[in-house]
Amino acid sequence: MRIHGLCVVKNELDVIEQSLQAAAKWCDRIYVLDNGSTDGTWEKVLQLADKLPAVIPYKQDVRPFSDSIRRQILRHYHSEGRSGDWWCVLDADEFCIDDPRQFLRSVPRRYKIVWMEGYNYLFTDKDLAACQVDPNAYNLIPIQRRLRYFRPSEYSEPRFFRHSLGLRGLPSHDDYAVYPCRIRIKHFAYRSPGQIQLRIETRREAMMRGEFLHEKRGNWVPGGVIIPGPAEPDDMPQSWKERVVPSAECHYDAGDLGTCNWTPPPLPAWPVRVGSRVRSIARWVLLSAYGPFVMR
Repeated sequence: MRIHGLCVVKNELDVIEQSLQAAAKWCDRIYVLDNGSTDGTWEKVLQLADKLPAVIPYKQDVRPFSDSIRRQILRHYHSEGRSGDWWCVLDADEFCIDDPRQFLRSVPRRYKIVWMEGYNYLFTDKDLAACQVDPNAYNLIPIQRRLRYFRPSEYSEPRFFRHSLGLRGLPSHDDYAVYPCRIRIKHFAYRSPGQIQLRIETRREAMMRGEFLHEKRGNWVPGGVIIPGPAEPDDMPQSWKERVVPSAECHYDAGDLGTCNWTPPPLPAWPVRVGSRVRSIARWVLLSAYGPFVMR
């Protein structure tokens, strides 16, 4: 079993080395596409590729982000996959809590997709106070030791999916059977005043196209409502200060995630999983009889 990571990065210089080093411990190949970084992220990726054999710089592509970018990486490197391998959506600001190798070995072959159980680590008032004492020293602390306050995510999505001959895009639960257990992941999207401000500016254009709904002010204001569609001026955060969260409203991670009652979003319903299984069998029969060209 090998694990292939699909990694799209943009302006993640402060965390990219830590995340790729962590992922290289369990990922056999990490294919990296830079989506137009301006902070030196791509140059750092090229440096890391000299030290970490698992890191494979693919290319830079400055087109507006969409899932088709990850699909492009998958199709380019699909021939590297073998029976029994897994593909992974690998974000530069995420760190696995569970060892993916151990986790994936326990997944019965009838299941094709593994979803994530997320924990969002936030920049709190206490983090701001620590940062203001000495910003340079603060930013040198490894991210998993620096940020300890988190909230369980209300959102879940697929993170790992099995290799197959007909795989040409990121599958959904409509295509394959979903494993009922989830792999736990820490998410560090907001890490320092400078990084948060750059994140706001980086995502502004995409928000105006209707993407990154979770970045709208409505997702951060008590009682706020997120309205789907392109962001209006009032939806747009303007300053990193809007993303500072009261620590009293978060759980504290003392090394074991603390006490956290997490209610995950529902996985696809049973009839959907059964239907997915039937489609998987039909796909296997077609591939066996006619070859992979029928799936293109």
